[in-house]
Amino acid sequence: MKNILVVSHERSGTHFLIDTIANCFGKSNKKIDLPLWSNNPKVCNLDEYRKLVESFIEKWSKERTDRIFKSHHDVRMFENVWGLLVENFHIVYISRNYLDTFTSCYHYFNKAPSHFPKFNSFLEFIETKPYQYGFNNDYSYEKYDSFIDRWYQHNHLWYQKKDSLCWISYEELSEDFIGTTKRLGEYLGETPSSIEKPNLTGICPRKGIVGDWKTLISSQQVKLINDRLYDLKKKHGNE
Repeated sequence: MKNILVVSHERSGTHFLIDTIANCFGKSNKKIDLPLWSNNPKVCNLDEYRKLVESFIEKWSKERTDRIFKSHHDVRMFENVWGLLVENFHIVYISRNYLDTFTSCYHYFNKAPSHFPKFNSFLEFIETKPYQYGFNNDYSYEKYDSFIDRWYQHNHLWYQKKDSLCWISYEELSEDFIGTTKRLGEYLGETPSSIEKPNLTGICPRKGIVGDWKTLISSQQVKLINDRLYDLKKKHGNE
């Protein structure tokens, strides 16, 4: 039996997936967060932080728990312990439509301005440099010019590891819950004890509606985002 690690970019349905696994496979819903830089003031740089995360993976590779591990980290944080991670953890990545992800981030950040940047408009959010804010250090491996860049790299680099994990989309979990839960069970090597769709939980849960971005993002802003994503795909050779 392996531990279970749920990974996502922030606001992509992390708790929806964690609660699904807990409800349907008899796991504890008391998640375990990976170490955060912000909670470890003695950590001074990225190398020290990576070692802290690596030590955590090494520790839990020797132990088993029915609690579910949660991470928003860049996959490169695990580069030195990737073999250990794959050997001892079932890794499930949940990806959400980027426009809905940005919409949820925008509303979430504005609800907690003491911890996150507060934005006067969605355009201001999109154009902000994430590294200007402390929360970004907890998960990112490099400095990004915008939240678009940050989302793209997180999603793209984890997707390159898809053969070693289970890739779930928020949309399929929401709209085909039974089928997606059964596929998840095949990956975990477990039969669901029940198939019960959880209610929205987590920090500042929002609507959870597929296509919610249409209530916030204009057609001009969609074009701006898509143009930027196209440039990023060209830059990284993924046209």
